Amino acid sequence: MRIQYLVANVCNTTDNTNVHFITLLKKSICKYDNVEIVNQFPDIIHLCGDWSIQTIRRINKIIHHEIPVIFTCNNGLNVFSKKKQHYQTYIMRNIISKVSAIQVCGPLEKEKIQVISPSSNIYVIPNPIISNTINTNEIIAQMIKTYKTIINNHDTDKKEIIRNKIHTIYTPNDEISIICSRFLYIKYLLHKGYIPKQILTETSYMLKSKQYDEDEMKKLIKKLGIYDFISSLLYVMNEKSELTEGFMPIESSNNKLSDIIADRIKEF
Repeated sequence: MRIQYLVANVCNTTDNTNVHFITLLKKSICKYDNVEIVNQFPDIIHLCGDWSIQTIRRINKIIHHEIPVIFTCNNGLNVFSKKKQHYQTYIMRNIISKVSAIQVCGPLEKEKIQVISPSSNIYVIPNPIISNTINTNEIIAQMIKTYKTIINNHDTDKKEIIRNKIHTIYTPNDEISIICSRFLYIKYLLHKGYIPKQILTETSYMLKSKQYDEDEMKKLIKKLGIYDFISSLLYVMNEKSELTEGFMPIESSNNKLSDIIADRIKEF
């Protein structure tokens, strides 16, 4: 699991709690197996900040990669005031709508957020820096479990969106639908940042083992608007996962896009 930690406003000298919280997580979580702290190609981003315009701007810069984001505001209920209630409600709704989940430190924060956004995905995990109800080992264990849940849910949702997209123009739930769903999923992974080589290997096996009408496959690929992408992908699959020409649904292409795809294939 690859995690990227960010603070929304690093120039804010009053944001020490968020900085200390991120530092604690980064120092402790990297000791666990299969966990890596990264600055690019993360599986999840954990962003700490205030309920503020600065946080919205930071989120807007990262969500276009379609990477799941969990947001933490360690200032909690201190940001709420009656004079700015409508403005703060707008800020909160904006942030909540853009991220995959919210982490709060206590049940009162959760209740406040649920009033503003009843369907929000909220995890109550205390911060050991400001609370004695949890220690470092406990929060790390809870955070890892939370990260895995968010990543899995995000991946499941993305696959469902892909299936629905295909079924709007191609109703049979057959091998062609399954393979094209995989093609669109790889395209999403490329946009997200990287493609695990194992995914490429599995896709090559699918193309070798499944029976389908090539003409129907070509029609669907064109309707989905991914013909050029698939053509470039197939060239890379020939290079990286030994997919031979006889098992390709369309002709492969060696071009700039295939170079980009090849560069994004990762072993981790």
